[in-house]
Formats: sequence, structure tokens, C-alpha cells
Amino acid sequence: MKSAARLPQVPGCLGPANGKDSTLKVVPGAMHARRGLSQRVSYRVEQTCNRGGRLKDQKKRQLVQKLFYLWIRKTFGRVHPSQARTHYQQRVLWKAFEVWREEWWVTRKEWRLCMRAECHYRTATKPIGWKFIMQGNNST
Repeated sequence: MKSAARLPQVPGCLGPANGKDSTLKVVPGAMHARRGLSQRVSYRVEQTCNRGGRLKDQKKRQLVQKLFYLWIRKTFGRVHPSQARTHYQQRVLWKAFEVWREEWWVTRKEWRLCMRAECHYRTATKPIGWKFIMQGNNST
């Protein structure tokens, strides 16, 4: 606490938060009475963007969050809502596709069978028709 006693008292600034920290905290909106003092910042100086401090902190937080969710899943066996929603949507889509495929298959089979029956009918009735025509021509 000895170092805190040596610091000048500046209006609008608060003293150190604990005895070990000797940095001054700036109160937002307060005006300094003296012009010669440099303004102190309220965040940690070692966490700057160019040194990667904040980025490292964000990476740590993201990793902790990821591991936390993995722990929850392994511990409680819970499925996340996004996974449940994705699974449901995939199953609904698959069932709709199965119904469409069955409809397409039946329609295709029916069309093929109809074409076969029509061709067979034509080829089967042509000789009968010709036989009838030839018998009609012979009788006259």
C-alpha cells in the first residue's frame, strides 16, 4: 500500500483496486484538473490486438466452451436441440423421398406394362384383321 500513497491524487481517477495493483483507473466522463498527467487505461495493457492477447483469450474461451458442451454430452447423454432438429428434418426428407420414389416406380411400371400391352394388342390383332380382310375379299 506504500506505492498507492505516492501516487498523486487526480480528480476523476480512482485509486488501485488492491494493494498490489498500482495502476490508476479512469472514471468515464471525468475531467482531469492537471494537464501534465498521462491518461491511464482501464483494461489490461498486455491484452492488445497486435500482440494477440485478446485473440488468445477468445481462443481459450471458445475452447473452454467447446469442452464444456462435450462434457455435458458425455456426462448426461443429452442430444443438443440443433442435432435433434437436423435429424428430424433429414428423416422427414427421407420419408418424403421414399413416398415419391414409390409413386414414381409404380407410375413407371404401369406405363411400361401399358406400352407392352398396347404393342402386344397391335401385333396380335393385325394378323386377325388381315385374315378377316382376306376372307372378305375371297368371298366376293
